[in-house]
Amino acid sequence: MELTATFLPGLAPFVRDELAERPGVGRIRLDDQRSEASFRYRGSLRTLFDLRTVLAPYRVLSFAVPRPRSLLSSEYLPRIAEAISMVRALNPDLPPRAIRIDAAGSDSATFGRICSELESLTGLPRDQDDGNCQLRFRPSRTKEGWEVLVRLSTRPLSLRQWRTGGYPGGLNATIAAAMVRMTRPGPRDRYLNLMCGSGTLLVERMLVAPAARVVGMDYSDAAIVAARKNLRSAGLAGTAQLVSADVRDSGVLGSDTFDVLVSDPPWGDKHGSHQENRELYDALLRRAAELADPGAILVVITHELRLMEALLARSQEWVGEERHQVDAKGHHPHIHALRRA
Repeated sequence: MELTATFLPGLAPFVRDELAERPGVGRIRLDDQRSEASFRYRGSLRTLFDLRTVLAPYRVLSFAVPRPRSLLSSEYLPRIAEAISMVRALNPDLPPRAIRIDAAGSDSATFGRICSELESLTGLPRDQDDGNCQLRFRPSRTKEGWEVLVRLSTRPLSLRQWRTGGYPGGLNATIAAAMVRMTRPGPRDRYLNLMCGSGTLLVERMLVAPAARVVGMDYSDAAIVAARKNLRSAGLAGTAQLVSADVRDSGVLGSDTFDVLVSDPPWGDKHGSHQENRELYDALLRRAAELADPGAILVVITHELRLMEALLARSQEWVGEERHQVDAKGHHPHIHALRRA
């Protein structure tokens, strides 16, 4: 079966590596312009819902037709209807309730007729606002004709079901999963999440593999409450120690040290300000260095690009190893992987 997986711009190497680890995945073809990874797959489609760096997986149907109107043929519509039936079987807990069309000219009479015919075949009406059975129509890039991409999940994989504790500025879970992969998680990790917010980096880490110790720290009591709720929703209650403290407070964790540290500090929009971040980011790097073992890794994401670059240029504690720019809701933050000197 031909499939494609969408992802946030900048996460291509992480998606490629995660897909390559999956049994049944054939040769992976990355399309950076579309932020898609195409591959042939043999195996259980439901297991693809466990992908952590992917926004959503799609089944790709190819049709040798000159224009979408030709898809109204009785030769082609049943193939699309069969793929929709597959979506219904894959999502028993959240079945498709309506069809949503994503295509240039989606409000045209042609797509109106296609939806009407599909409703007759599947029983699903069209709802462009709340439809959770997504169909994408586009010209094929590799050969003449059109493609119909049918999203296999009725909700994007990035909308984690464990996210029940709300807190402003929560990190996109697929970005958090990529950050966790950058730490090369192992069972002996002593993992510290500074400025943990609602706990996205805690949950994503613990869902990958166990760790020797996991600690989340944030100055906001509301953030700690949200993190605790999200850990509980993910079935991870009691697996992480949550500490209510400012990153600038020394001595909170005593003499404890860690070999893996992660952080998503404020970007100066939903929390804090750019002026406050000058002091805060400096304190973050210094405090992380105090808590890090020699050779420890620190992975931090920020939209304060110039500030972080200036701080790292004069830092004697942290050496840059890796950097990725990603697209996050109109922002283009950098993920830095730093090594404790």
